Amino acid sequence: MYTQTKVWAVVGVFVVALLGGLNAAAQPVRVGQQFPDFEGEELLTGKEIALKQFRGKVVLIDFWATWCAPCIREIPNVKKVYSEYHKQGFEIISISLDQSKGVCERFVKLEKMNWHHIYDGEGRLARRYGVRGIPTMYLLGKDGRVVSNTARGRMLETAVRQALAEKGDGPAYAEVEGADQIERQAKADLAAADKLRAAGQYAEAVKKYDEIRLKYMGRPTAKLANERARLIRQNPDLEKELERAKRRPKKLDPEAAKTVQRWRRLADSFAKQENFKMARTYYEKIIDAYPDSKEAAVAKKALQKLPTRAQRRVAREKQEPTSKPAKAGGGEP
Repeated sequence: MYTQTKVWAVVGVFVVALLGGLNAAAQPVRVGQQFPDFEGEELLTGKEIALKQFRGKVVLIDFWATWCAPCIREIPNVKKVYSEYHKQGFEIISISLDQSKGVCERFVKLEKMNWHHIYDGEGRLARRYGVRGIPTMYLLGKDGRVVSNTARGRMLETAVRQALAEKGDGPAYAEVEGADQIERQAKADLAAADKLRAAGQYAEAVKKYDEIRLKYMGRPTAKLANERARLIRQNPDLEKELERAKRRPKKLDPEAAKTVQRWRRLADSFAKQENFKMARTYYEKIIDAYPDSKEAAVAKKALQKLPTRAQRRVAREKQEPTSKPAKAGGGEP
């Protein structure tokens, strides 16, 4: 059911609490530090892979799960960057925190996430590296040092391109150049939000400030964005406008719209083939990944039209031929 969104949110909170509780002493790897080596079984091939075998390449370590809506929203962007830069030496190791290995494996195959995957259902690697929540992404330079832990969205391609340009035998670029690049981008995003506020587009400005707060968490720019969003929310004259904006369906960006369109085509196709389980899976993906969009509302309606298991059982029973008992005496009179 589409109420699964709320369930995933609860599961996400549980996983974050679990990871934090079991290894409170573990600290996240910081920018400029060497990312400790690890080994794991490749999800699709069963072969052992180790981080050290990718030394000399730029590597994205991505902690994620299929139930994590922000993780799912980032996948089209990650696929795009991987497709463009893989041949230049860009690799990805995705580490899944799913509770079911089978669910993760099917999702990876369906989404054609054609890079390296490790299943970490028990959170062994996540705890070791102080991962408190997901998505958590570390971009490593050619020398194995962390060059970014905030490279998501459009910042990912910029960071990957810059890391690939490094020779790999000097200091991690993010300690100087990369950090400056991220801060410049943060300030540019803040200026764009300020422009919306100045134009009286308060709902859009608040949304932008919230994005900045999450994207650049811990940076001075994030604190400024949080303070400006708080001031707008506390203004009683703007309360009604913000409330209306919450109820207004959100418009998807072009990349997200393409993803939803593809999922919708697959869901509709499975429904026509009466493969209702797979149809339900793809409708729910739309709802979970983009819950406030018009497309999610359409998917909810389509989901409600799918027959339930009980309805399908009744339909099968009606189609089965009924056998009549033979008359006593054997044959027609």
